[in-house]
Amino acid sequence: MISALRDHGVSQARPGWHTIVALLLFAALLGLLAIRFLGWATGVVDTVAYPDQIDYGEGIIWQQADLILSGKGYKNIASLPHIVFHYPPVFHLTSGLLAAALGIDQLASGRLISTLSTLGILTLIGLLVHRAVPNTQSTLVRGACASIAGLIALNFRPLAVWSQIDRVDMLAIGLSLLGALFALWAVGRQRNAVVAALFFVLAIFTKQTMIAAPVAAFVALLLVRPRAAWLGFVAAAVFGLAALVPLQIMTGGGFLRHIVGYNINRIDLSIIDLIAPQIVRHPIFIALAFFSATRIILHPHTRPAGISWLATLKHDLSGNPVRQMELFSVCYLAFTTLSLVAIFKSGASSNYLIEWMCACGIQVGLFLRKPIALALAAFDISAAEKPEIVTNASISNRLRLPLIPALLIMQIQLLPAPVLAGSGTTEQFETLTAMIGHSSRPVISDNMVAVMRAGKDLFLETAIIAELTAMGNWDETAFLAQIRNHEFGFFVTQDSPGESLFKARYSPAVRQAIERYYSRTERLAGYTLRFPPPDGST
Repeated sequence: MISALRDHGVSQARPGWHTIVALLLFAALLGLLAIRFLGWATGVVDTVAYPDQIDYGEGIIWQQADLILSGKGYKNIASLPHIVFHYPPVFHLTSGLLAAALGIDQLASGRLISTLSTLGILTLIGLLVHRAVPNTQSTLVRGACASIAGLIALNFRPLAVWSQIDRVDMLAIGLSLLGALFALWAVGRQRNAVVAALFFVLAIFTKQTMIAAPVAAFVALLLVRPRAAWLGFVAAAVFGLAALVPLQIMTGGGFLRHIVGYNINRIDLSIIDLIAPQIVRHPIFIALAFFSATRIILHPHTRPAGISWLATLKHDLSGNPVRQMELFSVCYLAFTTLSLVAIFKSGASSNYLIEWMCACGIQVGLFLRKPIALALAAFDISAAEKPEIVTNASISNRLRLPLIPALLIMQIQLLPAPVLAGSGTTEQFETLTAMIGHSSRPVISDNMVAVMRAGKDLFLETAIIAELTAMGNWDETAFLAQIRNHEFGFFVTQDSPGESLFKARYSPAVRQAIERYYSRTERLAGYTLRFPPPDGST
């Protein structure tokens, strides 16, 4: 056996020090990832039932779900309530139905959907990476690559933070990745393209920007099995129109007006101050992801004379699920990278990075295929006899193998675990909710969850109204008159006048009117409460 190993270039049957160290570091990496995952899982249990707002958008999602379920969604915002619908209705409908089935409120059901969708995303990333590990590798290697890839994705901070929030993003990404998996399965069974199309359409009708995965999947499928790709295209068009036409008719044309027309925001380059730190704190993950994609693109292959590059690529992909998955992963990373331009949209937040980070997580998993195989090869004679996983005994290769898991451990340790809600006091929030509930007039609040908890309907969402005003799509004259006439009980603002969030969520004229006609202030639950003067003067 030792002579056989030598014939394949392995200098000794026993594992070298670098292999042992690498294996121990990979085990430590998996252990660290498991601890992080358990910490997240136990935290989100409390988060689901947390009564207060975690994110500014949760309250408006709750109100939108109520309106959609009552048949009042996507209506003309000129009449009360002045509610803009940012997204299509799949998440809202799912949240409402789940809340009714479990007997919980829609805030809790929405957070539960995000949590379960996150688990689905991690699983799908693992399955996609598992597909890209050659069958020649052992089950242990394939399982280790898939597990580490899925768990690493959770350590991208925006993904972990948004996994606990009542927002549409996690469900949309989960549906999109599920569609991608079925599209790859359609290479062997054409009808899976129809299933893929269904999930892609559901994803788009959850969040209208979810186009990166369908484009990447159908591009890959078009090169491998064109008939399946065209079947998927046609099915997606049919499913999409079957949903769009009734929604347009039922809302009097309001559906597209809301999710498209009202969502064309201004360019805000200052948002980079918020987004850039979310990117630069993941340097090792991102570097490995793009190195992996580059290595896949530069994968060597023999091109016979007289054969075009495209024909060679198709031949390379034919019957090779590993290369098919690699092609999808590179396209997915490319399209999600291009989509990052959307972060410059006014009002954007770190949720615009999540899908791109999922694509990066897939690439990190693909990058780890060879290092994990090398680390395990010396302990598995059947694996060590395979030439594709035998390592060169040079000093650089010996150092490189343990360096990879060491860098990943360092990257994870540099990322603080996400701060989950659910552990703070709610006494002040309950006081705020009671004040809103006792008000005989509407209350305009940056904590929209408090308004919903008080049993009141939202009058409007100030941030989108400010944006529509700036774009010339809203006349705030009536709103200013209501402020002057003290038609609101009080305002609840997250920042004081002159600070960033106050400026972002209220137009200049509205800010001036609030300061003038609601000049008496108090602090409660981290918010500024602004009341009219006792005598009603200005």
